[in-house]
Amino acid sequence: NSLPTLRTRKAVPSAIQNDPNSVHEYEVQTVNTIMNNYADNTTDVTEPISGFLYPIYEDAIESISITEGDSKMVSITGAWFLWSRWLKNILPEGTDGMVVVFKNGCNQTYSYQLNGPDVVFLGFEDHHDHHYNALGIKASLMDLQARAQGNRRYTGLPFSDDVCPTDINIYPSNVFEEAYRGNQALIYTSLAVAIFLFTTLVFLLYDH
Repeated sequence: NSLPTLRTRKAVPSAIQNDPNSVHEYEVQTVNTIMNNYADNTTDVTEPISGFLYPIYEDAIESISITEGDSKMVSITGAWFLWSRWLKNILPEGTDGMVVVFKNGCNQTYSYQLNGPDVVFLGFEDHHDHHYNALGIKASLMDLQARAQGNRRYTGLPFSDDVCPTDINIYPSNVFEEAYRGNQALIYTSLAVAIFLFTTLVFLLYDH
């Protein structure tokens, strides 16, 4: 499914490779075992892991810059990554209880809670408290890419959402609410933190 997209000069993030709800148990165990061989002792390899494929063209300039035209794809490079690594060290100490829920077009959902710079994997499926639905903010990975690029002259390949498009949803939680007494304070603070989160993810996406 990824090869035709790679030939259109797009980088392809894959589905979650170790989601027990959508991937065969043997494949989940294989991915977790391989990751365990390279991960440090603080890494939970059962957390969501995605693959990433990046096509290399024969007219590539430097490392990722390419020229326009009908060049030939000569190779593909790729890697696996933990989604939690994108969320670490975004929020300052004392900003606890923001819940981030990822949902993709491959029918996979996974949730994290951000406690300051630390990230806690809540599990597969949507684990946010639905009491806070009205305070949720949503953006797609493609939205973040567009904001990241803006008017900059980015010479790398764009992400593709043809294979497994991903949406990011951010919600406050009871832990977050306890720190901010009063409904107005909760609304304004949660919105401010969510915007800060999205802004930081934009820079991370652009930098990567």
